[in-house]
Amino acid sequence: MSVTLVLLLTIIALLLIIIAVATVCRKLKEENAQYKAELEKEKNNLLYLYEHAQEIAEIQRKEKEVEAQINGAKTDEEIIDIINSIVDSNNARVRK
Repeated sequence: MSVTLVLLLTIIALLLIIIAVATVCRKLKEENAQYKAELEKEKNNLLYLYEHAQEIAEIQRKEKEVEAQINGAKTDEEIIDIINSIVDSNNARVRK
């Protein structure tokens, strides 16, 4: 009888351990899903920042080109053409 009692208590203890482990696993799975969602959000933020940095670099490159064109312009008409191209470029960028 005492062997049966020990086996019964062992089975109950094992069942309690299994239930505890299953509960912990479920909580970890929920936490993991939250972390994945947060990671995806951060990834999107980094992608946006990267694209923005590329746009800024392109604007700076164009700025240098325009500065060189203005310095090389000999007439008012050339300067007006440069200004019009700047306005067109900015309008196209804003419409994106």
